[in-house]
Amino acid sequence: MQFQGSIYRCCLLLFIGINLCIASGLSHSNQTQVKSNKGQGRVVDMSYCVNSHQQPGFNHPWVMNRYKKPIYSLSRFYPYNHRMTTEKGVTYYVKTEKFVQEYPPKSKERVAIENRVDYEYYTMLSRHCMIQLQILRLGYKRETPVCNALKQFDARATGLMVT
Repeated sequence: MQFQGSIYRCCLLLFIGINLCIASGLSHSNQTQVKSNKGQGRVVDMSYCVNSHQQPGFNHPWVMNRYKKPIYSLSRFYPYNHRMTTEKGVTYYVKTEKFVQEYPPKSKERVAIENRVDYEYYTMLSRHCMIQLQILRLGYKRETPVCNALKQFDARATGLMVT
């Protein structure tokens, strides 16, 4: 299937953890061969796809640089096996045990990573809470555990008690 327009279009759909990436010359694997004007191909990792209009150094909490793998993950899967916790109590996983040596606690880089983890966790909870509130309004469920977790996270972040 060929797409009209630029060489490739890349869209990131962040809805309940599903990433959708569209590129010209789609294959059915995690990596896609993208043809340039000169006929040379390059491999684009579908899980970390960046829009073509963004600069190579673009660093957003959800969209990592397309040449680097993320340093952390909010869920545990290979190779992210080593459990870490931010100051606000958010659990995240890193690739190696050397993470503590590479990013010592209170260092500028470690604080930046933990801030991204907290932000990503907060936005994920916010989205899931909105979905649960919609389900609650429709009358299908009476409980909103994700919204409760969001309130607890806000309380930890601000230092207030939640009952």
